[in-house]
Formats: sequence, structure tokens, C-alpha cells
Amino acid sequence: MGMTVEKLMTAPVVSICEDATVFEACRLLLRHHISGLPVVDAQGYLVGIVTESDLMGLLLEPAHADTPVADYMTRPCVSLRPDDSLLAALEEFRCHGYRRLPVVSDDGRPLGVMARREFVRFVAEVHLRLGEPAGREMTAPAATL
Repeated sequence: MGMTVEKLMTAPVVSICEDATVFEACRLLLRHHISGLPVVDAQGYLVGIVTESDLMGLLLEPAHADTPVADYMTRPCVSLRPDDSLLAALEEFRCHGYRRLPVVSDDGRPLGVMARREFVRFVAEVHLRLGEPAGREMTAPAATL
């Protein structure tokens, strides 16, 4: 079997409860230097995802700071399994256009997050190990008009 999502996912996962506030979500995003959080219910099951994009602008109005993230999260949430192939994961990213997808256990609890950036990093590392050029870099200054 080829490479799986488990090899490239970020774990452990940082998640947030669906009744947590927008302010708490922003605090977690900033503290952990991430741009999205899987949202879980009281039993720890994935119910959605909330991202910086979902929250942009909300904090400009103080009334939104105490609103539950459940009101702004994306649901249903597309997710991956740890044993999914990288090709299957790539197809999910391409099909849905998301930047990150939660990786869940068979019972639906978040285990990690798979980001598109990990594909880019993985491909670059494979090319470097094989001695192939990673791409052409522009070394001359750009022409001005």
C-alpha cells in the first residue's frame, strides 16, 4: 500500500467544542498558529470545522465575540481517515477546494488535520531526495514597464 494520510497529518489535533465562543476560537487559532479548528460535540465527535475565514470580521462587532462557534462553522464537514491514500486525500482537496481537512477515527473523533501544504512539502522533499530539480527559480530581476 502507498503513502497514507496518517504519515502526513498533523497530530495531535487542536479542536474546539461547538458551544465555545468565537473569541475562544480566535484565541486558540492564534495560540497554536493554525488557521482552522475541527469542532466537536460534548462527546468529542466531529460536527464541523471553523476557520479564520469563517470568523473574519466577526470580532469587529463586540456582540459576536460571545456567539457559539456552532453558528459560524462549516457543516457537514468533509473528513479523511488515517488509512486513506494520499491520492484519495488529494482528490478530496481538489473536489472541495478546502485548505485543510480533519482526519477522524472510525467512530468520528478527530485524530489530526491534513493540510494541502503538507502535499506541497512532501512532493518537494521527494524531488530533492531523488536529485530532481524542485522547479526553476527566477534569479534575474523582473522587468519593469
